[in-house]
Formats: sequence, C-alpha cells, structure tokens
Amino acid sequence: MSSAASAAFVRNRPFSILKRTRYNQCLEIADRPFFAVVQYNNLNTTDLQAIRQELSKKGLSATAVPSNIFRRAVLNDRPKLHRIANFFHGPTMVIYSKEQPAAPTPEDPMAHLPKPAQLKDILSVVQSYGRLVNLGGSFEGSPLSLEDMVSLSKVSSRLDIYGQLLSLLNNPAQSLTQSLNQHPSSLAFALQQYLDRENGPAEEAS
Repeated sequence: MSSAASAAFVRNRPFSILKRTRYNQCLEIADRPFFAVVQYNNLNTTDLQAIRQELSKKGLSATAVPSNIFRRAVLNDRPKLHRIANFFHGPTMVIYSKEQPAAPTPEDPMAHLPKPAQLKDILSVVQSYGRLVNLGGSFEGSPLSLEDMVSLSKVSSRLDIYGQLLSLLNNPAQSLTQSLNQHPSSLAFALQQYLDRENGPAEEAS
C-alpha cells in the first residue's frame, strides 16, 4: 500500500465507540451559536483548573477537545466551518457559554446569540495567560476570525452585534460577511422586531 493510500485509510477508518462518542460531542459544540478556539501550551493541571474556574465565574465553559477528532468532525460534517479546521492542532480547548442556547422569540429574536460581555471576558482571560492563544471561532455556523471577535466584543448589546455584522458587509474580506449571507432572514427578522418595538408596527399600506 502506498504512503498516500495508507494515510487515506487511517484518515477514513471507522472510529471506536469511545472516539465516536467524542466525535459526537465535538459536533454538539460545533453546533453552538458561538464558540472560541484557544490553543494552550505547557500548562499543568493546576493552571487549567484555574482558567476553568475563572471562566466559570463569568458564565463560560472551557472544554479540552481532541484536535484530530474535532478537525475531522468539522471537515466531514460541518463544511461551512472548514476554514477553522486548521485551528485544531496540538492542545486545544473551546470556550462557550455555560447556558444552553435559548430559542429566538418574537420578543427577543437574538436570545440565542452570545452577550458581547462574554466575548470580552474570553479575550480578557486568554490575554491574562501568556501561554493561551486565541485563534478565533464560530458565530452562527460560520468562521469567526480573532479580529472579528475583537470587533464584536466592543459592541454594547446583542442587537449591536447584528449592526456590527451589517457594517462588515462593506468589507468582503471579513469572514462574517459569509455569516450574514447565510442568515439574511434571521437578520431581517431581528431588525424588524427591533424597529417594531421602537416605533410600533408599521401601518399597512392602504
């Protein structure tokens, strides 16, 4: 068997039951409205526990993931996230809200989105530990660069997150433009709900 064929066999061979369980757990994380990907190097158990405790106080969870399995899960079953597959090399953790994502409602169409303060908390905690590297993440099923994450952390509300995303449409190089293109109905619904609450429902044309 050639080296290329051997590598393909290893890459595509079936998982054991344990690895299949971890694979499904990776998919569950990938389906969250938001998560950040952080590499960690030369951290001992005490350091990792301290990081988790600090994040937990801010309503966030940090889960160490098997990079090769998460990368395979993204490439095989979440193709929209293929651009972050290369984030998963070496010791990697994902950070996300401890709360289960809420379903959008007419009263709060952006209930499922992360609070901007949580994005700021992630950046702050990662920056305080020199051996953590924030690589970016995912927002509503689309890749999120570190620069995008920094921009979103500066807004004041979930509604402003969508406003920030809308402004990024002027720069096609921004990865979140793809996210808006994939969710135009969600954006339109959210903005219309906001306008209705501010100004009252628009009068029907006679």
